[in-house]
Amino acid sequence: MTLVQNHQQLLSGNKILIILGEIGKFYQSLLLFINQLVFMKKLSVLSFFLLSFFLLSAQSSKEFMKRYNRAKDLYDAQQYPQAFQAFKELSEPHKNNVFETHARFYTALSAYQQENYPIAEVLFKQFVQKYPDWKQKDEAVYFLTEIAFLEKNYGEAFSYLKQIENEDTKADALNMKKYFVQQIDSIAILKKYEQELKDKDIAETLAKRLDKRYNTIENKLLLEYLIQDYGLNRENYPYGTFRKNEKKHEYNIAILLPFMNNIEKGYRKSARFYELYEGIKLATDSLLHRGIIINLYAYDTQKDTSRVHEILNHKEMQEMDLFIGPVYPKTSAIMKQFATINQINYVNPLQNDGNLIYETDYVYLSKSSCEVKGKNFAEFANYSFPKRDVVVFYGGKEKDSVLASSYIAHLDSVDKRVVCFKEITKRNVKDIRNILNNVDDKNLSHIFVSSSEKLVGATLMSAIEGNNIMAPVIAPSKWLEIEVLEYEQFRRHQFHFDYDDYHYLLDTNVAKFRNAFQERMSLKPGIYSKKTDAYYGYETMFFFGQMLYKHGHLFNEAIKNEEDYKGLIKMHYHRTNANNISPLLRFNEYYELEWVNFPHYQEGSTYEKDRD
Repeated sequence: MTLVQNHQQLLSGNKILIILGEIGKFYQSLLLFINQLVFMKKLSVLSFFLLSFFLLSAQSSKEFMKRYNRAKDLYDAQQYPQAFQAFKELSEPHKNNVFETHARFYTALSAYQQENYPIAEVLFKQFVQKYPDWKQKDEAVYFLTEIAFLEKNYGEAFSYLKQIENEDTKADALNMKKYFVQQIDSIAILKKYEQELKDKDIAETLAKRLDKRYNTIENKLLLEYLIQDYGLNRENYPYGTFRKNEKKHEYNIAILLPFMNNIEKGYRKSARFYELYEGIKLATDSLLHRGIIINLYAYDTQKDTSRVHEILNHKEMQEMDLFIGPVYPKTSAIMKQFATINQINYVNPLQNDGNLIYETDYVYLSKSSCEVKGKNFAEFANYSFPKRDVVVFYGGKEKDSVLASSYIAHLDSVDKRVVCFKEITKRNVKDIRNILNNVDDKNLSHIFVSSSEKLVGATLMSAIEGNNIMAPVIAPSKWLEIEVLEYEQFRRHQFHFDYDDYHYLLDTNVAKFRNAFQERMSLKPGIYSKKTDAYYGYETMFFFGQMLYKHGHLFNEAIKNEEDYKGLIKMHYHRTNANNISPLLRFNEYYELEWVNFPHYQEGSTYEKDRD
């Protein structure tokens, strides 16, 4: 039986009608006695009026009883708006109104039944303040607690819970609390009240949320604390707890790439992924010469999400120690969730989307994310470019705005001032000239551009030369392919290029790698794809293969303490799961591209030195 039903039974009239019945009998006897006295002429006129007053009082009490019964009938018939009005009128103070307290309670209860919680809350609060010693006061506090939970005012709800003293009511309230706590989805809210209240119901719900969400190391540590501190059953949280790290004699790595074997569109369509994969296989040969055994399992994702789901449903996926690929956004999102839930590291060798590494510790990017690039480039600009004013242009793609926003967020606000932050596309590219016409060149520190659009590059160069602006420029390496621009212009105007795919071509180990690749594939890397796909395949496999060998399949903490990795592609993961190294290059006096924000760009790679 619910608390409302209990209270309704209590107020159903049983006790009250007995009391009122006795009162009625008393007044009936009194009326008979008065009539007798008057008939016997033994009363004075004053006495007659006093007794008449008692008679009127008796009639008034009986009227209040009738009104209460009518209001109660409306409530029992679930006619809550009419009941609300009837009880509200009956709750007015009167010396003969013995129903005032109950009428006030039922007025609030009628509002509650109509789900008019703001009014019900006000009336229950007034009731508790007016009748602090009423023996059913805890019931009013119970309803205040429920209303606070319904309106997600959790602080108030937990505060009301502490005020309930009646054991039965408290038991009902605790069951209600458990129900509402289980509906809270926010980890932040659950963490807040677990810390404040040390409540097991909150702890259990928080543990469930931590078990189902993408699991960061921080969340896993918190879940571990909850299990130990509250004696929770570890078996109920199979995904959120730490998986035991293992060092093995050999490691299994799944390669998920869109080879598109079932589509007859020639080699060009899937060439970059074959070259990426051949780079991976060359790296496993180099690792084997170091005594590191890697077993590769290749799967064709066909660039299809349902196909990726199908692959991940295979039993052997749970036995993998690392995933390389898939690489496209939709399939990468699926892989991210699988890797996080199953605590198996996943490396994306081609993307720079920071969302992939958000809220997970099990995804790595071989390239810098836009957020990391922005930070690195801003740090370089802060100490490399004097003067104060900065102009920032960005393109219409999401990654363009993310990079630009990250860049200005990390500029030193004391020394640098962004005087222009504007989106530039083909439609408004002419705005570049107007903006630079109004820039004070004497105070211009540099220009930052995150847009691969070649028209933007050509227009910017024209505006710079037309205004004789000599401030440095940071721009995408894609602009090096603009046919109408000469390297001399880039050198003279101090262009610094965001060059993700840079590798030092004069490095003898790069030459050895190219020769080994050509021997294996009968063509040089990059003939039918991006020039560096094979390099990224090689270095991704070689670097993370070493991490497996040195630290086990869960190398997530150890990788943060690794020294800079100076291979064909440089890698570093101290601060984030995206590659922390973001090459920034410019032309020297010999028209050679120099790596200006990383001092070891000419140090040799690992390729072939480990094979010789």
